[in-house]
Amino acid sequence: MKTNLPFLLLLILGLILIGCKPSIKLLYGIKQPKFETSESIESYLEKRKIPSDNVLIIKDLNGLININNGDFSVPNALFFNANGEYVEYRKSPEDCNANIFGFIEDIASINYQPTDSSKNMDLIIANVKHIHSEKVKVEDRKHAYIFITWAKYAGKLNKDKAFAWVDLINSANKNGLNVQYFLLNYDLQQSWNLTEEQEKELLSQFKI
Repeated sequence: MKTNLPFLLLLILGLILIGCKPSIKLLYGIKQPKFETSESIESYLEKRKIPSDNVLIIKDLNGLININNGDFSVPNALFFNANGEYVEYRKSPEDCNANIFGFIEDIASINYQPTDSSKNMDLIIANVKHIHSEKVKVEDRKHAYIFITWAKYAGKLNKDKAFAWVDLINSANKNGLNVQYFLLNYDLQQSWNLTEEQEKELLSQFKI
């Protein structure tokens, strides 16, 4: 795989786990990342009774950079309206992801919210694949599209945030909305076929 690893490493240094207090890293059992496989991710989800039908993984290291402009925040959520236009849930960059709960509860209003061109749904789709296949199926005529970022190393934050957001989306759909969501996994992947040296160099940049 050809990639400008030094440049990507500088961007990887921007990795953060969103939270209102740094102490959550200890409280929630957040770990150092390691390279995962589709099988290890599915096993993790199966133990937590989370279906893998909507799980996406990133195709390669360049994709990790491309899909979110170097923002590797987990857990987090990216919202797109019925036209596939990005809608930012935060009122300011300092807001934490606790606001996502309220934004999902009010998801019926997303198509009346201002849009933001900083993120592109087509670009995300081009750089990911379904955990069971290469192709990602984006359904037409949905009220909204939500990409929930998560990773195994995020510990209990997955249960208390990412997977809890899925429950809210499922409740909204049961109440008459038609929202498609994806669980966008941000774990490093063995399938990226990095050299052993590249893997070690990349892992050394994660300071969690």
